[in-house]
Amino acid sequence: MNDPFEQVARGELRRRAQRRRRAAQASLRIHAAVFVFVQLLLLAAWALTGAGFPWFVFPLLGWGAGLAAHAMAVRESTRPDDADGVGLGVGVQ
Repeated sequence: MNDPFEQVARGELRRRAQRRRRAAQASLRIHAAVFVFVQLLLLAAWALTGAGFPWFVFPLLGWGAGLAAHAMAVRESTRPDDADGVGLGVGVQ
């Protein structure tokens, strides 16, 4: 790897991978925060309307499954893919 152009290209790939990882992790944090906020609102609505049948559990489980899938996808896409740690991630073309 003595070619200066290859070194520059490798550095650019590394920077892009780092940006992609940070964006994926930020996206997951936002998703989780919105999930918690909405679930608390649903729980409050359930409690204020008489606390009968716990209907809030259905959106909690459904959305929770989606959040879990998102977390697994982010975890998978932020792993380094090769020995030098570039970590191109999922969906790189």
